[in-house]
Amino acid sequence: MRSTGDHWQTLCSHYSYRELTFAADKLPAISGIASKFSEKLGGTYLAGLWKDYLMHDLFWYSAHPTIRPQNYRAPSWSWASVDRKISYPFWRTCGSNECEMYCTILDAQVTIHGLDPFGAVSDGYLRIQGTLLEMEACQRPERKASLPQWSLYFQNLEVAWATPDSAKLDPGEPKIYWALLFAKCRGSKGSRARKSQARGLLLEKCEQERDGLGVFQRVGVFYISQVFSENIGPAVDLWRRSADESTIVII
Repeated sequence: MRSTGDHWQTLCSHYSYRELTFAADKLPAISGIASKFSEKLGGTYLAGLWKDYLMHDLFWYSAHPTIRPQNYRAPSWSWASVDRKISYPFWRTCGSNECEMYCTILDAQVTIHGLDPFGAVSDGYLRIQGTLLEMEACQRPERKASLPQWSLYFQNLEVAWATPDSAKLDPGEPKIYWALLFAKCRGSKGSRARKSQARGLLLEKCEQERDGLGVFQRVGVFYISQVFSENIGPAVDLWRRSADESTIVII
């Protein structure tokens, strides 16, 4: 049975297919519906996401390269920060309390622009404690009816596949990003969620710091490759033995 959180993600996906007259209205235009959902979901609303469901809500993706507008509209981790269509994975049978977490969300805030708590925002951030690995991203060959994907390499070992938000890579010209391992669905016994791979956020480091912490922006999402999991072992072991935990800010 689908949860209210699943319905919200489906709504956001369908909403992203609409062409708005004014792109800046992306959050205000859905604020009334968000207010109604808050009666069932409760918790804090964060620029199109729900604080208590971030382990799922953060993992939207686009089947086509999106565009980030020049004028600020939402933090990079919100689907409202991009134009064009977004989608969500199949989370059914995995509740928010059934995910195995590999990091800790210490704080999550947005600054409301105006009086509507479900409307436009002027700033937002996540403060997360977790383990980052520096990854080399390479463009995978494009295939019909498949998502644009990158291969992520750590010390010449292919670890994961990533779906970028808007950034593009030229063939044969890899680029360095940071991979934050986030969570893995466990789900109920016999559910599809139990077979899912560990997932994370692919990040780009910003020049500035905030309160002495490194600042990053989201550039995509990634999933540990099944080949790696079967032949090397649990992904979390690679992260834990390769780097220490740190606290970062994602804007």
